[in-house]
Parts: sequence; structure tokens; C-alpha cells
Amino acid sequence: MEEVFTKETVNRIMVGLGGQGCRIVGMVANYLDIHGGIPENEGFIFIDSNDADLSGICRNIGTKNAIIHKKSLPMPAQNIFTTSNPWFPEKFISLVGGIGAGQRRVFGKALYNIHRDGIEAIIIKTANDLRARTQDDGFVIILVGSLSEAQVQACLRIYQLIYGIGLRQLLRIL
Repeated sequence: MEEVFTKETVNRIMVGLGGQGCRIVGMVANYLDIHGGIPENEGFIFIDSNDADLSGICRNIGTKNAIIHKKSLPMPAQNIFTTSNPWFPEKFISLVGGIGAGQRRVFGKALYNIHRDGIEAIIIKTANDLRARTQDDGFVIILVGSLSEAQVQACLRIYQLIYGIGLRQLLRIL
């Protein structure tokens, strides 16, 4: 546990995956904001399929200096959905629409498959923003979510991304 607080891991990115993960990360950001402000080496990413919830969580974080990025995972047209997820039963696609995946893990996995490039781009942007601000390549990545199979796959991909762009990291999964 001591290695989390070394100079090598100066930058921290908290990633909220799904509604519950975003709420928890939002509470952490609000707590930091109220108790002295969000440190310059802290970044937050919120990833969810419910844009209204996502916007509300991000709007409640009051600091102007924080590096905060959100990535909404909207439902695409049916042909895009089926092309990205040939394993998904077509008869259930219409159930995905509306206000997000709604705690249905299989829909979250399908939406991740569709929006993977956008998720990766927002993670790289956050890491680069922090690296530019602190001039340090050390990172702690904290992933918060209910960890469905899709979220575990997303966690592994985040690890690969951070490693691939040459940043030192320590991956923690809560």
C-alpha cells in the first residue's frame, strides 16, 4: 500500500464506470472540493450510458481547476449496434433505448463495445492533461464500479492504454 503515495505515482485518475461508479467518484470529487479543493494532480473520468445522471454528477463538482471529463454512451442506430455486437439477440435491442443500460450488465458490455474508441480517447486526454500539468509520468488509476464482466474488460483495456502511452502506473480496482 505504501507504493501508492510515492513520487512515482504523483498523478491520480479516478474513473467511475457506470451509474454507481460515477456517483461514488462524484462524491469523492465533491468531498475533496469542499475540504480544500481538488489537488492539481487529480483527474476524474465519468463513463455512463445515462447522460442525464452523468451531467448531474459532473455539474455538482464546483471547482474550476479540476480535470474532469465525462463520456456518455448513447444508444446508436440498430445497424451499428448489431455490427459491433453480433452476439447480442436482436429481439432485445429495443429494450436498451431510453435512459441507459439500467443495471443490465449485458447492455453495458454492448455499449462499451460500440464506444470503446471514445472511452480510450477520453482516458488518454485525461492522462495527458495531468502529465502536462504536473510534468510527471507517474500515475495511480482508481477504477470504481460494480465490475460487471464488461467493466472488468474495460479495466484491463485502461491498464493497457496507460501502459501503452509510456506512463508508469499502479492499477487499483475498488
